[in-house]
Amino acid sequence: MPKVTLNLNQGAQGTTGPTGPTGATGADSTVTGPTGATGPTGATGATGPTGVTGATGSDSTVAGPTGPTGAQGIQGIQGVQGVTGPTGAQGVTGPTGAAGSTGAVGQGVAAGGTTGQALVKVDGTDYNTQWADIAVDVQYHDRFQTDAETFRSGATDTVELYYTAKADGDGLAESASSDTPSAGNVIRRKLWYAEKAFADPDTSGDWTQFADIADDTTFANAKTALLAYLKERTGGTVPISLKQTWEDVAPASNFLDLYPDSAGAWSLRLLSSTYTGNAIQVRRDSDSTTQDIGFDVNGDLDESALTTFVGSGSGYVSIFYDQSGNGRNFTQPTTSVQPRIVNAGTVDKINSKPAIYFDFSVSQRFGRDNWTEAGKAHFSIFMSIQHYNILGDQTYYNWETAQNNPQRVSLAVRDSLNVSHSIDWTDPANNTPYIKSGCINGTTGAYDSYINGSQDANGTFSGYSGALGSTTNNRHTMGSRTNSSNFLRGYIQELIIYYDDDQTSSQSAMQTAMNNYYSVY
Repeated sequence: MPKVTLNLNQGAQGTTGPTGPTGATGADSTVTGPTGATGPTGATGATGPTGVTGATGSDSTVAGPTGPTGAQGIQGIQGVQGVTGPTGAQGVTGPTGAAGSTGAVGQGVAAGGTTGQALVKVDGTDYNTQWADIAVDVQYHDRFQTDAETFRSGATDTVELYYTAKADGDGLAESASSDTPSAGNVIRRKLWYAEKAFADPDTSGDWTQFADIADDTTFANAKTALLAYLKERTGGTVPISLKQTWEDVAPASNFLDLYPDSAGAWSLRLLSSTYTGNAIQVRRDSDSTTQDIGFDVNGDLDESALTTFVGSGSGYVSIFYDQSGNGRNFTQPTTSVQPRIVNAGTVDKINSKPAIYFDFSVSQRFGRDNWTEAGKAHFSIFMSIQHYNILGDQTYYNWETAQNNPQRVSLAVRDSLNVSHSIDWTDPANNTPYIKSGCINGTTGAYDSYINGSQDANGTFSGYSGALGSTTNNRHTMGSRTNSSNFLRGYIQELIIYYDDDQTSSQSAMQTAMNNYYSVY
């Protein structure tokens, strides 16, 4: 209760009124007489000045009356929002409410449609849809994954990876085989492309081996090389298919290491572990500059160096180097008749392996003079070749005289009496690769020939005089006869000849060794 202070202030002394008449003197008495009547109160004098405030009186327990309520004051400015307090604990979940009534039946998915289609809007009306082919930008990657796996798993060869692409989708399937070879073997992976989508891995004519990778290359590294090819687009355009094959095989052996003592050996692969030279010398048609082309890490023709040198133009072989160690190089200094190895930026090939193309229409061939072959006891020849077109007599290799009957290719040599003797092979088919060989026993005149691993002809020359070779003419040619006729229209990848040693008994095995590389049969 509030404290109330009461101030009592004494007013100023009023003026003394007039003195009344003196009354009679009373007898002396010890008793006081009655008090006279009080005279009238004089007029109130003027209020004197306020005196000094007196001291505060003692607290009173009696509350003074409450004063009237004052007017509402102006609202003060709102204070700053305080910090939000911590979230309270999660309350207990309430009981599940009663189930609502069943809603109306929805529109559902339209019936029909085929594999690869999707529902698309017909117009702006709700739920008005229909099945339609998917647009390219809606689903492209792995649209054909199932197809890719079917091709991969169904291939005759072990195909670790298969990729195919066309304008409206692609597909990739893979299954890695072992990176570890069996005892004494190597893992050989090969990379291939085909200029079509959904290319059958077993249709060899559709596929080209586009890169050589070293034996025992891992699956991961081989795959990287395969897909790098796709990214770089060094060959092939969409549509395209790629495959990666796997083999666990014996290490490749160089042919001349297995069958040494060759008189001459010309090949677009490395034939001897001791040979350190090049395969060919190439002239590019853009400026007629020449460059030697050797072998890659696998002993194959270095196609990377070849195409880098030639570029988008064509390349022609000016020297076909002899790997036998005898220095019997085939040469052609005349540019107009040099055989071709690159056609408009693309390496000429048979069965995915590089090959030299001889065009009979412009008399392309190689020549070599001044060999000493008189009195040779034997003669054998092994070659990997293909006719582009049989148009009359054509010649692969000629020692003094080699010719063919119409539609046949033959090998002819002369005996010591300068008499020509020929071995004829069965008619070749156009655009078909062959491994051919022929052996002549210089002592007896017996001959034997093989095509693709099977014997083709054998017999004995009539009137044979013994000892091969001519003391008067030792000119050798490749792609024509020595008299510049019977030009070849076809391809040569490899040609190896032997003197002195009779290779007849080894002929089948030597063809097999050659085929192990070229995969002709």
